[in-house]
Parts: sequence; C-alpha cells; structure tokens
Amino acid sequence: MMPLGKVSPTSGALNGPTSGVTGSERDRLRAAGQQFEAMLLEMLLHEARQAAAGDTSGFAPGVFQEWQDQQLAERMSAAGGIGLSDLILRQLAPEGAPRRP
Repeated sequence: MMPLGKVSPTSGALNGPTSGVTGSERDRLRAAGQQFEAMLLEMLLHEARQAAAGDTSGFAPGVFQEWQDQQLAERMSAAGGIGLSDLILRQLAPEGAPRRP
C-alpha cells in the first residue's frame, strides 16, 4: 500500500485530470460547488432546527420549513457561504492551470 501524501486546500492535488479548464467549464464547476455547499448548508440548517424545536406537527409547517431551509441555504452559498464552494473550485480548476481554448 502506498502512503498517502499530505493534501491541503492549496496543494493542487487534483491538478492532473483537470489541468486544462475552459471558462465555461470553470463556471459549471463554480455552480456545482455552490449547489453542493447549499445542499450541505440545508442539511445543517434542517438538523439544527430539529434539534432546537423537535418535531413539527402537521404537513404544511414541515414543508414550509424545508422550503425555507433550502432557500436560506442557497442564498448563503451564493453569498460566499462557508467557503466550501471556493475550496472545491480551487481544487478542481486551480487559477495557475493552463486553460484550453
């Protein structure tokens, strides 16, 4: 078994397969990173709400709260969130990587 090297957010460990990234691919990677971060934030908000409030009674309040968590998470991620989407983008498409035309 090969030893694993140290991987940090700036190490560029994933530069190999995506070393030539076009502008449109970079935009898609950024959007995918934001969607992933929003999904994670939504799950965190949902779990925090359940821990604080317990079960909600009825169907409508639960649906409304799920929608509210989803919208809040999407807006948080679009505004910079917790930085996860930027980290994903830096790993998959580093700034110094050569770009394909």
